[in-house]
Amino acid sequence: MLNRLRHWLSDDTTEEMDDTSWGLPVWWGAVVVALFTIAITWCHGPMEPVSVAAATSTTTTSTPPEPRGPNLLEVIDDVPELATFRSLLALAQVEEPVAVNQLTFFAPTDDAFATLPDDLREAVLTDPELAFQLLGAHVVAERRPITDLAAAGTVLNGNGFPITVTEAESAYLVDDIAVTRPDLEATNGYVHVIDGFIGLSDDVAAPPVSVGQLVAERTDLASLFAALESVTGELTPSDGSDFTLFAPTNAAFEQLPAGSMDLLLTTNAKLLELLGYHIVPGALFSADLTDGLVLVTSTGAELLVSVDGGIVRVGGATITEADLTGSNGVVHIVDGVLLPPQFELPTLNEALSLEPITFETASAVITPEGVVALQGTVEFLLANPEVRLSIEGHTDDEGTTDSNQRLSQNRADSVRDFLIEQGVAADRLETAGFGENRPVASNDTPEGRAANRRIEFRLL
Repeated sequence: MLNRLRHWLSDDTTEEMDDTSWGLPVWWGAVVVALFTIAITWCHGPMEPVSVAAATSTTTTSTPPEPRGPNLLEVIDDVPELATFRSLLALAQVEEPVAVNQLTFFAPTDDAFATLPDDLREAVLTDPELAFQLLGAHVVAERRPITDLAAAGTVLNGNGFPITVTEAESAYLVDDIAVTRPDLEATNGYVHVIDGFIGLSDDVAAPPVSVGQLVAERTDLASLFAALESVTGELTPSDGSDFTLFAPTNAAFEQLPAGSMDLLLTTNAKLLELLGYHIVPGALFSADLTDGLVLVTSTGAELLVSVDGGIVRVGGATITEADLTGSNGVVHIVDGVLLPPQFELPTLNEALSLEPITFETASAVITPEGVVALQGTVEFLLANPEVRLSIEGHTDDEGTTDSNQRLSQNRADSVRDFLIEQGVAADRLETAGFGENRPVASNDTPEGRAANRRIEFRLL
């Protein structure tokens, strides 16, 4: 830290500093450039920094008199409206040099700091590097009263950039910012109180936020945010590299069968498969999305891009808002949920971990154990009156194909009748029998055949 401070906190060195010895965090770099118009670090500016030794060169062999009066740090301490500015000196660890070096500060007031966006103010007041940069924009490495500065017109700040000081009708401006209290004199310099920030534009944006924060701040993406939160850290690149998110709106999720989100949020593997199909490694802006481009998602599945008349579609969904840029990637808002190839929503059985529904042998009569197993389905349907279900019956391969088909249909109908008896509206339920045609296990073992004899509940 002390080596860095020599650039504007000392007049006894001309040593060139190593510009690789420090730097702002990567995520903040772009914002600092926009906020403080600094293209490089303090140790290498576009101009040569102020040489205090050259500006104050004298020769003397006598012992300098002991300074009388407060130093710069003490002067700043005595001004209540500079409490926030004073805290920056402590955060940047420059208090000791500021107390002894010949300097001039343009010090923003507490009220000026209060006008900063919340995220920016918090970052500046907690990050030593940002505090150091801000101080550098507001310091001159010489002891200069305001009249002297105004007469010179232009002076270099601690970052090596020019600032302009002007006088108009007995008032002073520094880069068009009003000096509210000039010439607070210290033994080793001056403090000129100002009501704004040098190099900081009025319409500065808040620091860049992550893709996750972009989603969180959008009320129209609340469903997506809830889904992403439930699998935090399992989708984004583990090495911190950028990615592109195609973000379905709440309205897009509402196009899925009623109850889909409830089931997805309790079925981690299915949710990961679905959300992963909306994420592509690397930051892809709208200009990168060309007609016929095939993207490979984070799950390895392919996603086709089509462009027609300026309308960009990805996986069949239209991009309605493009190029929302975060610190770790890009978000494109889409009007539909992207469904991976052969993707099926989780069954009610999976999501609710339902016990198998059993029947009497070769019959559609539900056993007492089967009735107990159906209670979870009843409770879900009564609690979610908008949900509609397909009740699907399946058998093993024992018996003839036709008889198995009839049995599976009869069992599905039997379950439907039971649910209606429990208060579920009939128009919410459909049935289908698939016989032995959709096994989920081998029919060569008793365990496999038992798994194939099942009732599945799918959302409609």
